[in-house]
Amino acid sequence: MRELQLLASAGFIAYPFVVYLLLERMPALLLIGVLGILIAARLATMRQLNRRQRRFALTGVGTFCAVAWAGSELHLVKLYPVLVSVTGAAYGAWTLARPPSAVERIARAASPQEPFDQRKIVYTRRVTWVWVCFLIANGTVAAYSAVAASTGFWALYNGFISYLLIGALFGGEHLFRCWYRRRHYPTTPQGRRSG
Repeated sequence: MRELQLLASAGFIAYPFVVYLLLERMPALLLIGVLGILIAARLATMRQLNRRQRRFALTGVGTFCAVAWAGSELHLVKLYPVLVSVTGAAYGAWTLARPPSAVERIARAASPQEPFDQRKIVYTRRVTWVWVCFLIANGTVAAYSAVAASTGFWALYNGFISYLLIGALFGGEHLFRCWYRRRHYPTTPQGRRSG
């Protein structure tokens, strides 16, 4: 399972460059099939999805690939990054409406022994809002790059710039979280955080 997850992640990172190199040279069926396999592999390794959610996601992916192939709309494979951003934003918004928030769920899963007070719940909710807004903005630029920009710009943004932005957001949030914890959860005389 771990190997499949790594393979799927590597495939998604390389995907924009594969499309850029092969969009005009590879048959539509083959390129759409590669996309479908990558998405299916990624969904299969997402433990946080239950059976119903996984089935729903796979149905959506299958429909998207079938429409793209039946209509010979090869350029639709460029909309995959939009699909990822929209799905992520929708999931984040759904968890905001039906708590706990997405970031709180991830934090609790990563550190099940760590106590979660109201302050942490509010903080993770705000971080979830930040990610939802970022994903909406990222999806908007990705949609523009797929529809109105060149394939070169699409590959550059979706295969490089968007990853830099995601890394900057992760890094910025980590630095802010460290500052926030020092300010709101001072170290006790025993050397442990108070919260």
